[in-house]
Amino acid sequence: MKAPFLLRHGIRIAGLSALASVALFTVVTVLSYQTDQRFIDLWEGYRVSEEQLFKLRVDANRLFEIEHRLSVGGVNLDVELKQAGTELTKVPSLKAYANRKLEILKQARQHLLRNHDSRARSMLNGAELMQVNKALREALYSFELNERERLQAKLDTRLDSQTEILRFDVAAIMLAVILLISASVLVVFYIERLRRFDRDIIVARNEAERASRMKSSFLANMSHEIRTPLNGVLGLTRLLRETKIDKEQQELVESLEASGRTLLSIVNDILDLSKIESGKIELENTDFDAHDLVLDLEKAFSPVADRKGISLIVDGPKVVVPVCGDPVKVRQVLQNLVSNALKFTKEGEVRLRWRVEPGPALRFEVKDTGIGIPTDSMHRIFHPFEQADSSTSRHYGGSGLGLAICRHLVEAMGGKLGVESRVGLGSRFWFTVPCRPGRLEAVKATVSPVTPPQPLGALTFSGEGGGARVLLVEDNEVNQHLVVTFLKRRGFEVDAAVNGVVALEKLRANPFDLILMDAHLPEMDGFEATRRIRRGEAGQKAEAAPIIALTASAIKGERERCLSVGMNDYLTKPVDLQQLEKTVRSYLGMGDMKSGSKKSEASVAPVLAATAKGGTPVRPNDLDEELYQDLVAIFLRITPDREKDLRQAIEKKDDKSVGKLAHTMKSSAAQLGLNDLASICKKMELKGLSGSSDEWPDLMAEFDRSLEAVYAKLKAEAPASTATR
Repeated sequence: MKAPFLLRHGIRIAGLSALASVALFTVVTVLSYQTDQRFIDLWEGYRVSEEQLFKLRVDANRLFEIEHRLSVGGVNLDVELKQAGTELTKVPSLKAYANRKLEILKQARQHLLRNHDSRARSMLNGAELMQVNKALREALYSFELNERERLQAKLDTRLDSQTEILRFDVAAIMLAVILLISASVLVVFYIERLRRFDRDIIVARNEAERASRMKSSFLANMSHEIRTPLNGVLGLTRLLRETKIDKEQQELVESLEASGRTLLSIVNDILDLSKIESGKIELENTDFDAHDLVLDLEKAFSPVADRKGISLIVDGPKVVVPVCGDPVKVRQVLQNLVSNALKFTKEGEVRLRWRVEPGPALRFEVKDTGIGIPTDSMHRIFHPFEQADSSTSRHYGGSGLGLAICRHLVEAMGGKLGVESRVGLGSRFWFTVPCRPGRLEAVKATVSPVTPPQPLGALTFSGEGGGARVLLVEDNEVNQHLVVTFLKRRGFEVDAAVNGVVALEKLRANPFDLILMDAHLPEMDGFEATRRIRRGEAGQKAEAAPIIALTASAIKGERERCLSVGMNDYLTKPVDLQQLEKTVRSYLGMGDMKSGSKKSEASVAPVLAATAKGGTPVRPNDLDEELYQDLVAIFLRITPDREKDLRQAIEKKDDKSVGKLAHTMKSSAAQLGLNDLASICKKMELKGLSGSSDEWPDLMAEFDRSLEAVYAKLKAEAPASTATR
């Protein structure tokens, strides 16, 4: 969220305003000080001038006093004559008159000393002395007048300057006050906007968290919705491969399975990337054997390399290397790098080197002799949905997510991932992940389940499954049909329950050796059912039986939640049938499946046939005619009630119920191949779960048109006994 301009720069503007006001106050203070200093200097000059004038008057009076004393016959005037005229002679305009008067007075004193009284009186009363006195008085008065005029002019100039300065000071002070007030207002406004912005951030954060929760919920739902049909496609394809089909059909089935697994890989990559980007990836700290991990990879990819005529070489320690880390993430990164190396190498070799480095840390290198990567493209290959060349995906396939996920996983483990490559010569990918020394006894030990099962390993079973009883708790008909059929063909006795309530009843009535539990079920989900089983509500044997979770949800925390309620293991959908059988046999204490001991494929072939006898049209989802007609009858029977509930939920504006009902109708429609109806139900489901009900009228109109077309089609095909609404 971008802050408003004032919020981003308001405090700076307020600070600049305050700084400007302080600067103005400083200027005013300096100018006032300088003005005061000038007035002080002016006053000092005025005082000095007054003192000088006073001294001049005193000096002039001294001369006139000497003249008076001489006129009365006084002659003892040596000191007075020495002091007389000292100030007057300092002024050029008075100096001549003062000196002449002193000469006359000194001459008159000399005559008096010689008793020439008459001559002395003639000089003291003479015209010359009178003229000198007059001129001295006039000059002294003129000097005093000029000096006062000079000081007055200077004072006037200072007053004019002070007036201008005072005006400037007043303006500056007013501006400074305005700036201070503006700064204060800006600070108050900034604080208020900051509080409001903080509130907006909190609201935005809450919205982001809500969106993140909705995204997680959406991922969980879409994970379930995507993996469930993939489970049916891949499982039925696997079973179809085991039926009696010719070579051409076998190739088509293999292509179908390969395409399904490619789609599953893309779905897994998208889910992994979503979890990584949302910061919800979790790391494990488990003791594992690094050598065994690499050996498993070598066994898995050797057939791929052999088919392409490429040498797959593994260099590394040949002994047990116990380390503590996240083997799942390390394996995922290695699988991606080795798979890419084999994919982009037409001839030559792929070499996997690994070692333990000081730290300690595991270092892996995957080097190939493939097509290589241009230097200017190496920075893009670790970005989501990007490859070195746009033509790469057309020639070799892939979504461009693998290396991006690898980079995130390696960095999450605290390691580094790098690449070196030259076009036409091959590439070398390497990564290091820190680890801790593992415990050798933990690596060699067999991990026991959360709740120990009964010691079934000592029992004897007939056939591959040995007659072991398995309870499948699954509400999805496709998954139920697939798992039940597969396990029955492996010699297991399988019963099914559609929810936790039914499962508890079946467990109380009959003992089961193992439970396959879907996590999300109607009425009572798998979590609550498992809690009650572990509390002994279904009997002592069920309390100790191993429970394996089967869920299409691949969101963070699902596995931990399953294990926390008492489940022993966790398998995701689409179910890998080999992994399912391996897990079931492991918890039942049975060995691996022996080759050549499969039951006859003919027992389930009619159920899985792609076409019916007699040229009957192919039914959706590989259903035979009888099963298809049964599902049509059920659909025609239950859909009117669901349609009524759907309309009532829309009238009540219960978006969540609308989403759930649309989800149910979507599944039924998709099961029967009614794609148009399934599509509109999917739109209504997404709108309902997201709480957006603005488009209900348009969606319901489209829903009604599609549903009428479905009724017309199904009624025309269905027997008369089922064609009722």
